[in-house]
Amino acid sequence: MTTDAPSSDTLAPNSRAILADLYVQLPKSADEPEAAIAARARKGLDAVIALRPDDAFEARLATRIVAMDAHAADALAAASLAAGDPDKLRQCRAQAASMARQSDSALRTLRRMQAERDKAYNAMHPAAMERAGYWFKYGTSNFNILGGHSSLDPKHCPEVGLRGPNAPQAREGACWD
Repeated sequence: MTTDAPSSDTLAPNSRAILADLYVQLPKSADEPEAAIAARARKGLDAVIALRPDDAFEARLATRIVAMDAHAADALAAASLAAGDPDKLRQCRAQAASMARQSDSALRTLRRMQAERDKAYNAMHPAAMERAGYWFKYGTSNFNILGGHSSLDPKHCPEVGLRGPNAPQAREGACWD
């Protein structure tokens, strides 16, 4: 995963569109004041930014995730108000469960897209892999095989013969035994 989280500058051109989408998509009640709806949309925008969308499609998907989660919470609140009517209670709970499943599924899709993007980024930038420690793993490398060297031979790789905390465990028949 890259350490570059999108800043507010990355989402700045889209933040008004995201806020407008949230304003339309988030649940509202008839007696709720406009200021409360706008405050909820701003909190939703913070949640969208926390999902770190990288492009317009991911921003739209993140907006949908936040809106579906809000609708699931709203359906649960409606279920708590419908305690006297078993049919209405069952309907609200079913709607809440369905919206929660849809939100979770969209979140998994977004995370999978981000993981694939981060993996492709790391493959294009070997320095990022080096910082992550990929070049320091023990094992047989193609260089050692092509050069005719054993990765366990201390004369070719003296640090392997050291018994430090990161040294590989001695094996039966290894060259230093």
